[in-house]
Amino acid sequence: MRFPSHSRLESQRCFVTKGDDVTRGTDRGCEEWNHGIMESWNHGIMESWNCGIVKSWNCGIMGSWNHGIMESWNHGIVESWNHGIVESWNHGIVESWNRGIVESWNRGIVESWNCGIVELWNRGIMELWNRGIIPWFGLEGTFRGPMEP
Repeated sequence: MRFPSHSRLESQRCFVTKGDDVTRGTDRGCEEWNHGIMESWNHGIMESWNCGIVKSWNCGIMGSWNHGIMESWNHGIVESWNHGIVESWNHGIVESWNRGIVESWNRGIVESWNCGIVELWNRGIMELWNRGIIPWFGLEGTFRGPMEP
């Protein structure tokens, strides 16, 4: 600890002189000594106390508080937000999109396929059958002309 040089001299006068030699000057020396010692003591101890304890307290407690609370807050809220919103978004939008596109695709293609190809096939075959073209073929596969019974 560093003290002013005059405080050291006054402190010697304060502690060396006794009895009638004690004057106001030495009292002032004691006050300055006490002031110097206590101020530097308070400054040194309290500053190192504040620096060491309070800083480590703030760093330890508040850091873990911020880390623990805010991380769990961020993890809980943001993850549930992302999980809830994005999953429901994906589930709602994409599933309905997929269902809409694929169902309409399936309905469109298969129905038009069925309507166009199969109905045409059925209509063509049945009309040919009804017109008497197909009965030209016998059960054994032999061709019978239109004039045969």
